[in-house]
Amino acid sequence: MKMNLRLPTRRELFFAGLIALVLIFLLGLLAAYRQEAYGPPLVQLNFPSDRQGPLRNIQIVLLSQQAREPIFTGTVFVDLLDASLSIDHLDLTRGGAGSYAPSVTKLILAHDDSFGLHTVPTSIDFPTNDHGHARFPFDSSIVSTDLSFSTDIPIDSIRITNRVAGFYLSRPAATKTPGTIHLTFVLHRDLFTQVLCALIIVSGAVFAGLILMSQKPEALGTSAAAFFFSLWSLRGVLASQIQTFPTFFDYAIVLLCSLMLAGLVWRVLTHPDLLGKRPPDTG
Repeated sequence: MKMNLRLPTRRELFFAGLIALVLIFLLGLLAAYRQEAYGPPLVQLNFPSDRQGPLRNIQIVLLSQQAREPIFTGTVFVDLLDASLSIDHLDLTRGGAGSYAPSVTKLILAHDDSFGLHTVPTSIDFPTNDHGHARFPFDSSIVSTDLSFSTDIPIDSIRITNRVAGFYLSRPAATKTPGTIHLTFVLHRDLFTQVLCALIIVSGAVFAGLILMSQKPEALGTSAAAFFFSLWSLRGVLASQIQTFPTFFDYAIVLLCSLMLAGLVWRVLTHPDLLGKRPPDTG
């Protein structure tokens, strides 16, 4: 028996693509919600130890991402509890990354009845081997560095707290060797921001096509101007997350505006009045 295979029509392909696109965005939103609801703001990495009771630890608090350089800044605090040291400070050496050299941070030691021996919270930065915030919204970064102290001190764990707006912490790991702790973690740009950026660009492309195909030439100027202003206004929704200019997202917006302008010029230049091809009046 002969079977006749029918190719889908353009209308069917259009609706199939539209449904697939909607499903992709819905799945992205669900994943973004799960990430926001269950992503841990704090992780603790314990080293093998026979110690009973509170652990002596290094506490790292990540606070912000620098705008022009691939660096995350924060503070470091060492809680030594009942350890006994005869010095007044520790020198913490943070390993280099990319074109950034290692740095030395001076940690002042203090003692009180509540915490025992500890250091004063001190600023520290963590460079990454990438191009930083200019890659927004794809500026997720891997931090991989070595931490070593000028004096051998007992450390049982590392605690990392993430307070960088728009990022979540994942894949933390730490290994301890004599004199050095190798620390790695990933700061991911939150998925909701990425989904929102994709939605703005894809919706902008769709509306640009609809404007060029459906609007009369007399109304194209007003529609195109509204399109441009609306697109840049939507960028303002993400202003709190964008710290520099331009980013990948800005390049995408400018490219979309350029294509819209090219389509607008093409529609104007092919208008019958301009080509002298206006159909005769049959009335």
